[in-house]
Amino acid sequence: MPVTVVPREKQRKHHHYLKSTVFCGGCGERMCLTNAKGTYLYFFCIGHHQRRSACRQRYVLAEKVSAMVEDYYQQVQVDPKDIDRIRKVLHEELAGRRHQNAEEVTRQRRRLNRLSKERQKLLQAHYSDAIPLEIS
Repeated sequence: MPVTVVPREKQRKHHHYLKSTVFCGGCGERMCLTNAKGTYLYFFCIGHHQRRSACRQRYVLAEKVSAMVEDYYQQVQVDPKDIDRIRKVLHEELAGRRHQNAEEVTRQRRRLNRLSKERQKLLQAHYSDAIPLEIS
């Protein structure tokens, strides 16, 4: 019998809202998260860690990375034209999803009605001894 090997996803132990979203400013590699001594969360450059680049970035406290991200977002300015365009795209996307959701609700209601009718038919057949107890 052939055996199929399914790669398992690595279990992540450390949770942080920036995990998988932070990249090294020096080399552009992903910053990974580790828990030092079970107490301190640190980000580290995977390029430096695995020696894939000449990056010198070592460990940075997660709190410091969070503060740097907050500082960055304080400086981000969105052009008013872009705001209008983004708002329009979001409204269109939401309208499309509302339409899809309404169609799905209708489809599921029809399905529930059909299943309810089938159940009633089976019960009536069972009550009239048309279906043996072993099958029902």
